[in-house]
Amino acid sequence: MYEGEAGWDAVQRTKIELVKHFQYQPLTHRDFCQLAHLDYKLAQWEPQVKAEHLNRCLENVEKALDHNPQAGIAYFLRGLCLGRQGQMQGLWASLNIIDPVRTAMEMARQLDPALDHGGPDRALGRMLYELPFFLGGDLKKSIEHLETAVQLGPDYWENHYYLAQSYMSQKRYRDAKRELQDALKMAGSVNEEPHMEDHRRHIRELLREVERRLD
Repeated sequence: MYEGEAGWDAVQRTKIELVKHFQYQPLTHRDFCQLAHLDYKLAQWEPQVKAEHLNRCLENVEKALDHNPQAGIAYFLRGLCLGRQGQMQGLWASLNIIDPVRTAMEMARQLDPALDHGGPDRALGRMLYELPFFLGGDLKKSIEHLETAVQLGPDYWENHYYLAQSYMSQKRYRDAKRELQDALKMAGSVNEEPHMEDHRRHIRELLREVERRLD
């Protein structure tokens, strides 16, 4: 996984440097995964070429799995990129993506549950929250996955943010308030991710809603 600076300039520069560097040496599954993750991140910054970035992400994921079929990070990235493609197409156009995303995340969870701050459980929990019941949505299982993600990545704001929303759907407002307060505190120091200010604004809106429910 790419762990450098989050801004577009840094991500693009890193990708260019890696592509040049990799021209002169054999690539490992980790190298292919890093390239895949960079394209996944660039897809968030460059919506006009999002499809191209996601296709390259999936191409590099498959190369990583050719090198190491037990690479949990490759399955995780496959699930992320397929999920983002599904979001682009809309729910009904992406029904055939639901099972492959779920399968990829389950494999990632089995092989490396702690990667990306509990990323596989976070992704599965969010997916089960967003899907309607007749397509496999399950609020109880969503909460179980997201609680596991919080245990694996207690300092990662998205785990708390998503868990709070699942709690709210079960009317567990005190639990939701606690998670939203944690999410807002952690998100306050994140500035270079795209749409971060929108996320902070939404957390504050959810907190106000929860406080009204508790009055």
